[in-house]
Amino acid sequence: VYLECENNGNVSNEVGNVILTNLNNYSMPLIRYSQGDRIVLSKTQDIICPCGNKTNRIDIIRGRSMSYISLRDGMEIDSYIMLDIIAEVNNLVGNIISEYRFIYSKSLKTLDCYFTLDKKNEKWAANVERLINDAFTQKFTTKFSFKLKVNHVQLLTNNIGKTSIFEIKE
Repeated sequence: VYLECENNGNVSNEVGNVILTNLNNYSMPLIRYSQGDRIVLSKTQDIICPCGNKTNRIDIIRGRSMSYISLRDGMEIDSYIMLDIIAEVNNLVGNIISEYRFIYSKSLKTLDCYFTLDKKNEKWAANVERLINDAFTQKFTTKFSFKLKVNHVQLLTNNIGKTSIFEIKE
């Protein structure tokens, strides 16, 4: 398997989309297949594969290519960071967040964070809102170029019982 990292159509050694080539699948070889993950390649190229080849190695998986916000100032916010913030806050408050969702509006430059608490813990909504705001501020040391709105709501799932946790709107 040959691994590449592509950013805006150029091969990159930094953050980019995974491009795989697998010539060992004789019935249907995958040539420069983009499977949708964003990665960071390892800077060290001296790792030798058990087969003897020097090969690129994934250092960090940053999330799905359709699950990140690219801001005008060049800053990127991927879904893993947002999920990490929710997990961090949820651990602080005793796992009372039952659902959450992020919606980014490109035109309004707003990131809305919606969350639902267990019925018996709804009285803690204001504290959870503050903790989520504080966690965003701590994660992003530079001022971000969008407005963060955190809201406690009763989330609606779609007809198959699932909801997207991240959505980008024009």
